[in-house]
Amino acid sequence: MRAISAGKPASFVAPLDVPHDFAYVPDIHRAVMSILDAPDDSFGPAWHVPCAPTETVRAITMRAARAFGKPLKTTFVPLWSLPLLGVFVPFLLEMAEMRFQWDRPRVDASRFANRFWWDATSFDDGIRATVEAHLESATMTVD
Repeated sequence: MRAISAGKPASFVAPLDVPHDFAYVPDIHRAVMSILDAPDDSFGPAWHVPCAPTETVRAITMRAARAFGKPLKTTFVPLWSLPLLGVFVPFLLEMAEMRFQWDRPRVDASRFANRFWWDATSFDDGIRATVEAHLESATMTVD
């Protein structure tokens, strides 16, 4: 968001045009609280947090660029290059191990939805809140 708001290229370690599921941080918080408040039989299995409908990274960042009134500029590191670049940048080596998340980009949260809730925050609402928070923090002064 910082790069987009400044009109600079947003950098990604992921393909921009592959559909992917993203969970909004307040929804993750809500999911954790739902599980912590649940009966004991809820503990143990893996729970996938409900997400807004699947979109590409490019589509989501286009929404953010429009919200900031800026043109979208992007750069990305191709997944195939991560093992090589990871020799010099350890974070990228860790990302190489997580490439599978981009081969199977959809999350099945139906079990969570059947047990708890399904009304994940939409991208429009999440981006609006994120842009507002970013703009608010950018205008704050340190006393």
